[in-house]
Amino acid sequence: MVRRQVETFNRIFEQENVSYRVDKQGGVHFLHDEEFVHTLHATIAGLSDPRYANSLDRFESGISAINGATPDGKTGIRNVFEATEGLFRLMFSRAPRLTADQVGVLEPILQRRYAKDGTAAGASAKILASFKDWIEACHFYRHEPGKPDEIAQPPLEIAIHLMSLGAAFIRLLIEADEPNAV
Repeated sequence: MVRRQVETFNRIFEQENVSYRVDKQGGVHFLHDEEFVHTLHATIAGLSDPRYANSLDRFESGISAINGATPDGKTGIRNVFEATEGLFRLMFSRAPRLTADQVGVLEPILQRRYAKDGTAAGASAKILASFKDWIEACHFYRHEPGKPDEIAQPPLEIAIHLMSLGAAFIRLLIEADEPNAV
């Protein structure tokens, strides 16, 4: 009986184009698109090295924040940012925090990596520029707008975009991490 009810609810959600699904235990969860789920799994796999345990914890906490019946995009963004910042600070111990100004330390690493491929070197410079923009975009949700009663909760689609981009930048950092670089 429960299985039929779950199937019925899920069919109704799908027919009504609602982005929620009911699991086997009757819990309601936000339904992410396949590409987002693939990105999350690829990032988790990249963070599986024990060196990245703290970043993996923060990243998974960010995912958990948007997987409940009431997705919390602000916490999701904050935790993915913290995962990225933790990895960045692991790589660059003199960086007090992840800011757009600090990202330039990646440029020589990427330039060395793509020294024989001018197109890739140019593209990597543009990726660094987008990393800076992502950092600044996340700051809208990392700092309160000024009034204690205001909660800067982003629209869920903005949270998903910022978290997806954060996952991509985490993978970039893992690839650029000198002890693990190819």
